[in-house]
Amino acid sequence: MSLLIPLAAALVFACERPTHHDGDAIRCMGQERAMRMHGIDAPEMPGACRPGRQCTPGNPYAARDYLRSLTQDRDVRCEEKDVDRYGRVVARCVADEIDLGCAMVEAGHAVERYGRLNCDRGVQVAAVDPAPVAAPAANAEAPEVVRKPDRTRRYFAPPDATPGSPLPPWLLPAALLLFAGVNLLGFALMAHDLGIARSPPQQQRRHRRLSNATFTLLAAAGGGGDMLAVQAMHGHKADEATFSRNLLLLTGLWIGVLAGAVLLQLG
Repeated sequence: MSLLIPLAAALVFACERPTHHDGDAIRCMGQERAMRMHGIDAPEMPGACRPGRQCTPGNPYAARDYLRSLTQDRDVRCEEKDVDRYGRVVARCVADEIDLGCAMVEAGHAVERYGRLNCDRGVQVAAVDPAPVAAPAANAEAPEVVRKPDRTRRYFAPPDATPGSPLPPWLLPAALLLFAGVNLLGFALMAHDLGIARSPPQQQRRHRRLSNATFTLLAAAGGGGDMLAVQAMHGHKADEATFSRNLLLLTGLWIGVLAGAVLLQLG
């Protein structure tokens, strides 16, 4: 029995800073090639499905991102099971007692293939400690380290990694810049219309004033804030109840949209 412990330890290793290029591959820091995960097949990335092969259907990006969320900020250990015909190591891996292959199949991001997963045995892969056992006293602690199969199926427990913001980092600054530009345009047009309205009748006949529909359309595009400022400071169009109500409503709606986008980006 003592000879089997070093052998098992040699097959089980810690996987530091794992990365994934698809939903059934894992590459540990320091490895030249990615390992294929034992017993599962995930959707191939565009262009990766070889001609004549029936590839697993599904969203390859969602599969990769879900696998990444399972390993992010977790203690990942892998057990070498085989080497495929392309020379890649085939490994069964767990992350904090979550069996990655079983979790991918359970979540619908992969199918069971190329071998039996045996998910019912739970976290036994993680039970082998690669540290050498130097004394009988260490063996006495084995019952606490080697766990029984987890009957609650913890291998597909949802990851506790916090996903990043779904918005691209440049989107919010671009939206704020566009919002500011539209508001400046609204301010300029509202001030121009105010100048025409306060000019002598002879000059008013030479200049055509903008319609309320034009201002409402501009407010719907996000330019209502500065128009409200002109209205509040100079009372321009303040006596037109329908226009004022629509302007206030559209401006409030845009403020809510931008506030939600900021919170989503920060979250």
